[in-house]
Amino acid sequence: MAGRMEGRWLRLVSLGACLIGWAVAGSAAEQKPVRHVLAPYHRDQTCFRWLDIADNPYSEAFRRRFRYREGQVVVTYTTTEGDTLRGTLVARGLKPNFAYQLKLEGRPSPPGIADAPKPANWANEQLGSVGRWWCLEDASNTWVSSYARSTPSYQDSTPSYGRGGTSSMDPFDGYGDTGYSNRGSYYAYGSYHEGHTLLGYLIFDFFVTDANGNARHEFTVDSSYHVLWKTSQSPPGFDDGPTRTFSVRGERGPFYERAISPTRVAIYPEQEYGRPEPGQLRLPPGKYRCRLLLTEESFHASGWGSKQNLGGHWAHALSDENLEFTIVSPAD
Repeated sequence: MAGRMEGRWLRLVSLGACLIGWAVAGSAAEQKPVRHVLAPYHRDQTCFRWLDIADNPYSEAFRRRFRYREGQVVVTYTTTEGDTLRGTLVARGLKPNFAYQLKLEGRPSPPGIADAPKPANWANEQLGSVGRWWCLEDASNTWVSSYARSTPSYQDSTPSYGRGGTSSMDPFDGYGDTGYSNRGSYYAYGSYHEGHTLLGYLIFDFFVTDANGNARHEFTVDSSYHVLWKTSQSPPGFDDGPTRTFSVRGERGPFYERAISPTRVAIYPEQEYGRPEPGQLRLPPGKYRCRLLLTEESFHASGWGSKQNLGGHWAHALSDENLEFTIVSPAD
């Protein structure tokens, strides 16, 4: 009897030691949240949107006085080393009843072999490979999309894009006949090819502000999207992201000339063609140095922020230029 009791006691002691060890290991693995304040994006912007998600125009007085530098957007990254990037965004003083894309965007270096090993160049390639490409020097100011690996080449003057359309291959996919350099030449040229800066970016989520321009949104980088749509524009496809419905309201005052009729607007993100299904994306393992970017969603409006047409054209608003995180391989 005494032997059995002693054996049970020893097993309990061993189990307790294991539990303590697991607890210590778990606490050691816990990460300290990283808090960053976003700043107005550095590129000149003239194509801001001055309509809310229900296409109600903001007042002229609001359009004159609004500045992104006067609001505040704080992002707390809760996971900066692991299977993906996670965080919480808290916004104050943005445009009311307004949709913003959440993006990761590369920060490619100027051309030159000396710049090839820079982590920012590597991160730029990874983001483009799971997201989209943007050719900064393209005269038509259009994307070099992820569409259509069946297309043999890219013509600078005539890229096409859109649901069901065709466009270029990924410029760094290793094919030698794409019109761009292959993967090896990419590193030789930094993130340039024949004078073109190839910027990789990933739209992974979005959020909508309330009637006062405030928002709180938790995010996880696990999707690759093309753009946002309202269901009133086009119904979602089976492979698009989940539809979310928002209440739009506003009184006469600081934002609108007159009170607006309350309404509800349903919005969904379109899956980026040829990329993993929403929620299934896994970033390639490695250390990322890039920016987090908030972009105004213009819902394919044709306006460039003029008085005649307030629809805007995907203007960049705020960014975190100092984002660093590490994706760990599942085997690690």
